[in-house]
Amino acid sequence: MPKKKPVAEKVSGSCAGIKKADYCVWGTYPIDKSATNSTKINIAQSVTQTFTSITNSVKTVQVEIESPNIGVLVEATEATDPNAVCLQASIVADNGLPMATMAYTAKNEVGVRQKVTAAVDSALIIGAKYSFTLQKGPACATRDLTTMAASIANYQYPAKYGSLKVDGQKLSWSLWAVID
Repeated sequence: MPKKKPVAEKVSGSCAGIKKADYCVWGTYPIDKSATNSTKINIAQSVTQTFTSITNSVKTVQVEIESPNIGVLVEATEATDPNAVCLQASIVADNGLPMATMAYTAKNEVGVRQKVTAAVDSALIIGAKYSFTLQKGPACATRDLTTMAASIANYQYPAKYGSLKVDGQKLSWSLWAVID
């Protein structure tokens, strides 16, 4: 277990009032180029946020996405054609083994900003590192997709406990997400 709880110094939005989450980073929307603590990031394939567990389980992950051509996402079922999957949300252990994955299809192509809450019920080891990954599926591979990241230090997750990668490139920001 980390000596100090790995959390951002400042939070807002969905993290305001949350006391015990494995990861909770939420900033504010950019107002103009001079007054912001967050940045919109484009996702070509995937976004991965690593984090250090402070509890022994995770139930859900909430993240916000936006697209001009991906409509409301609905949970895929076992009967869903794999090629119809628009987005996958996964929790992965530090050794690379997937622990839980949720798949989603898009109802239509009317773009929306939406919060996606993935049920990723998994046991965790306190003090171990895990990753949360959002990955585009075949149905949305060529569609535009963005999410938000805290880009100012006091809104970010402490770098020694986790990092952000967008399409394989490491960034010094932190994904807006609640991993609880």
